[in-house]
Amino acid sequence: MASNLFFCRYPLSPLRLDSTDSSEIVSQVVFGEIVEKKNQENQWVLVSTTKDYYEGWMDEKFLIPITEKEARRWQDTHDYAFDSLTTLSTPWGEEKVPMGSFLPYDIEENEFQIGNHPFEVLSERTRLPFDLNELIQPLIGTPYLWGGKTNFGIDCSGLTQLLLRFQGKNIPRDAYQQEEGGFEVDWEDKELGDLVFFINEKERIHHVGLLLSEDQIIHAHGCVRIDKLTKEGILSAETNNYTHKFHSIRRM
Repeated sequence: MASNLFFCRYPLSPLRLDSTDSSEIVSQVVFGEIVEKKNQENQWVLVSTTKDYYEGWMDEKFLIPITEKEARRWQDTHDYAFDSLTTLSTPWGEEKVPMGSFLPYDIEENEFQIGNHPFEVLSERTRLPFDLNELIQPLIGTPYLWGGKTNFGIDCSGLTQLLLRFQGKNIPRDAYQQEEGGFEVDWEDKELGDLVFFINEKERIHHVGLLLSEDQIIHAHGCVRIDKLTKEGILSAETNNYTHKFHSIRRM
């Protein structure tokens, strides 16, 4: 029986709401990420990502099949690229993959395989820093992109998901899904690394950021930025106006 598992062969692929090039991009799939096929319409494949079970449509040209055994082996040995760009030699040419791509855990391991396909890392890789303030620096200023989850462009929940992945924690893709995880923390008990959630005028979760200090938060709004956090919400460092209404704090 053929496996329904695939890996993304290119630096990143749009994950679309519907099976058409004009459909909304709801997320992205990055190099080395494993997905499971749920359905197919012509060249369009409905997939679920195996890390966060996020569904969307991908063009089949971005995908290469992989067996369950090969997928398990790869998932047991991969880590996330921290460098802004990592250059790879691939069977189909040289690629530059973004931060957050799936690469071998051992940064000294230049040659690796995904399934039967050989790859070689051509550029030096940087070890993931343990300090959160070091983790965030390469992402400051990254432009906001709806559905984005790399340093090429990122949205609010893509940012928090990536930062927590760097810290060994796997959380869901969207802000409202992330708000359902972990446990709630009182305002007085908040700590560095907690996730902070915000609501819109309909009282729905629509934004998330990560706490950097007692009163500072990193979030993606226009770009990845650091602003002031109060009990009312996010106070813009540029305009001195509130941009998001506070809802809750959760620890993952």
